[in-house]
Amino acid sequence: MRVVPEDVCHDRVTTTWKKDVAMSSSQVDVAQKGHSNQWIAKVLGLSRKEVDKWKISEDPDKSEEGFIFGDIITFSPDTPREILDKAGAEEGEFSVIISELYKKEDQ
Repeated sequence: MRVVPEDVCHDRVTTTWKKDVAMSSSQVDVAQKGHSNQWIAKVLGLSRKEVDKWKISEDPDKSEEGFIFGDIITFSPDTPREILDKAGAEEGEFSVIISELYKKEDQ
């Protein structure tokens, strides 16, 4: 699995909600997912549509002690190889890691 550097600090990416707009939990989930996919697309050099279509999960890369090292982005096994190559996945793998170390260096 290749560790992908990023030029955007995930911790600085925030979502602003208007106080007078009520959202259901499913609407909030959709909004947060979309925001996350936009950030992932930028970091991996993919389009938002490519991430929306091919990403199947985003999980923390963490130690047994709970220290978070980054985010594991997993793509569908049906993802075209050119998309996986662009994202930085190794041959035969469907995941990439966006490392927390790069986020800290950016601060």
